[in-house]
Formats: sequence, structure tokens, C-alpha cells
Amino acid sequence: MHVTYAYKGKELVFNRETTQVVIGRPKEEDVAPDLDLTPDVTVSRPHARLWVAEGCYWIEDLNSRRRKQVNGEDIKGQGKRRLHASDTIRIGDTTLQARLLQGVSWSTAALMSLPSGIWLSRFRPVPLVLASLLLSTPFLFFQGLAWHFLVLLVARLCLVLFHEIATPARPLLLQQWVAPRQYALVNAVGLSQHSILLATAISTSAWFIVTVGSWRLAYCLHGGFVVLQTLAWRLVAREGKAPIPAQNLQRALQAPQAASFRAIWSYPQGWLLGLTMFSLAATWTTVVTFLPTLLLERGVSLALGSSVLACLYYGLIPSAPLGGLLVQKVQNRKLLLWVPALCNMLPGIAITRTPSLWLLMALLTGMGMVWIVSPAIEVLPFEFPGIRPREVVVISSLVKTLSGLGCATGPVVAGLVAQYTGSLDGMSDPVRPHQCRHHHRFAVSTLSTEGCGF
Repeated sequence: MHVTYAYKGKELVFNRETTQVVIGRPKEEDVAPDLDLTPDVTVSRPHARLWVAEGCYWIEDLNSRRRKQVNGEDIKGQGKRRLHASDTIRIGDTTLQARLLQGVSWSTAALMSLPSGIWLSRFRPVPLVLASLLLSTPFLFFQGLAWHFLVLLVARLCLVLFHEIATPARPLLLQQWVAPRQYALVNAVGLSQHSILLATAISTSAWFIVTVGSWRLAYCLHGGFVVLQTLAWRLVAREGKAPIPAQNLQRALQAPQAASFRAIWSYPQGWLLGLTMFSLAATWTTVVTFLPTLLLERGVSLALGSSVLACLYYGLIPSAPLGGLLVQKVQNRKLLLWVPALCNMLPGIAITRTPSLWLLMALLTGMGMVWIVSPAIEVLPFEFPGIRPREVVVISSLVKTLSGLGCATGPVVAGLVAQYTGSLDGMSDPVRPHQCRHHHRFAVSTLSTEGCGF
């Protein structure tokens, strides 16, 4: 959650991978609040709770003696209150804006994947990746240096846009560097490495931000890592060593042929692959979005919750190379579609019901291992009869687009269902109410809760 707040003309920023923020001031015998509004002595310990649940923003007054208002209406004693865009919450002299950037990343990636695949598939993959890295890296540092949320938002949008430049590169790199029988294995090894990085980031980001006391340094550290990645790519990705010379690949990509975007309807089986990835991604991001709230409601700390969430990747790291064997062993390709979708849905439902933390970790690990099928799904377009290199890129981009749409819509749909059924109403409040005094002023909005009128 990203929160900007101003006190006596000074604007400050709170940024943490969490779905709940307790606002107040520290007290010696109590745990410090997430958002410390010291030196404002009119703030209680704690004063209010702001959180994301059911796909929406909510705020709750923690039994403060002084009034708290939303759009001029006193909410004292009314319990939790759902917030909408432009709502103003007054608690004194502080103005607060809370936003989530995840939806921006997912939706932008989903919108840009297919156009990038169609328009940029005529270029060689090695310089395409290098251009993507060089153009996107500065915006990681801009996010760390952002002095206003609008700057942070623009930097995030530019980062995602330039990252999507490399969308066509993956299938083209396979065709230039790898023997066809090894496509799935190479993809699987890449998935394992990707999972190591994500598991490390998820497990350590909250600890790092709390330890150094700055979310900005986390962005800068990430930027430094990508700089090293750019240098490594420049040193390792030598086109002269590729089995297919760069000139031959360029001629094949520039050769006259029917418009590559026609592959979207020429190969309807590509939609089946995309819908399978849509299902996997929607369940995945729904769990990632709502699990932190469920864990907090059960009294699990933020640091421990990050480690629990990383179980999604722990099992995938050693098992991902098995994805390369699936293509060779499973001759009925339909099994690679409906079996993972079913195995992904069942643990997703069970995760919301299990009371045991250990069982929850096991279910998350199993859910992550379902993704060993993704390298196999990614190479299936190469098997479509008569498909050309650029058409493979278009189908792969279509699959990525539907996967991104699943990431963006899964949490929203789940939030609407939870809101309609009231399935989250019975959750207990993990925050002990305290006596509160005085007030600040807050304005809350979000970028990723379309189901709540944002």
C-alpha cells in the first residue's frame, strides 16, 4: 500500500507491501503503529485502521473520543466504513492519500503485450531486450526518488511500458538460440530462476524496508540489480555465437508475409492456452492480494506473512525443470490445460478455509507447483501447424495478455463476490481498540479497486 500524507505543509510517504495500515503514535508498552504520525501529539496510540478487503478500501475509528468524519459525516461508533475515490477523512491537520500500484502494473502489461508482439516482432530479440533494459532501468530509480504520488505513478507506467518492449523477445530468442526439442526445458529453467528471485524479494522486502526505514532504498536496490542484469546481458548475449546468425533471423522476420496479427483468429487454439493462463493467473493474484489481510486477521505479523506468501515459490523452484519433461511425456496436450486449471482452483478454495498455518503453507506450495506446466504451455504455439516465427510471437503475446487480464480481474471479481456474500464480515479485528483524541484530515483513493466505484 502506498500512502502519501502531509502535516504542516510537509509531504511524507509511506510505502509497504501490505493490505493494512494502523495509524497512530508509538507507546512504550505497545507495538509501534505502521504509520507513525509523530510529532503530532493530537494523534492517539493507535488512532485509526486503514485496510484493503473485499477488493475495496476501508477505514475504522479505533474508539477515539474525538470525532472522525468522512465527507463531513461523523463515523464514530459506526464500525468499518468503505471508502470511495475523493472521500475526505478528517482527523486534524494531516491529509492522506492511499493508493495501490499493483493494478496499474497488471492492467498496463495486459494492454501492451499484444500490441508489442505485433509491432515489435520484426526486430531481432537481443537488441530488443537490451533496449528494454536501458529504457526501463532509470524509472526504477525515479520511483525511489519520487516526491509526489503522481511522479511515482508516471514512473511505474513508464517502467511497465518499456519492460513490455521485450515481449516478442522470448519466443524469438528460443528460435535463434535453442534446439526445438529443448524449448520447454530452457523455459522451465528460466521459470525456476525467476521463482528464486521472486521468493527472495517477497521474503526479504518487508524486512529490508523495516530495517533500513526507507522504501526508497528498496527501489534503488532493485534498480542497482537491474543495472547489473543489463551489464550481464551485454556481455553474455553475443549474437555472433547464436546457432542462427543475426542476419538470417533478420531476413526471416522482414520477409513478406501475411499480417502477423491474423494469427489471432487463424489459430483459435491459442485462445485455449490464454484462457488456461487466465485461470491460473486470476487465482494466483487473488490469493496474493487477499492472503495478507487473512493472515493479519489471524494475528500473523507482516514479516512472517511475507515468508508464508513466498511458499508459492518455494516448491516451484526445484520442481520447475519438470515442466520440460511434461512436453516430452504428455502426448495428449489437452491434459496440459484442464488438469492444471483444476489443480489450481481447488487449493485456492482450500486456502481460504484452513485454520492451520502449516496446512496453509503446504497448500500454497502445492498451488505454486501447479505452475510447472507454464513452460509447456508457452512452447505449444511452436507446434501449431504451419505457424511462422512472427505468428508464434503474436500467439505468445495473446497468451500473456490474457494472463495479465487474469492478474488484474481476479482480485476484483473475488472482492465483488466477497462483498455480495458478506464472506469477510465475520473476521475478527486484530487491533485492540484504544482511547483516541483529536483529529487529522485524510483523503483516500485507489487505482486498483474498480469494483468499488474507483
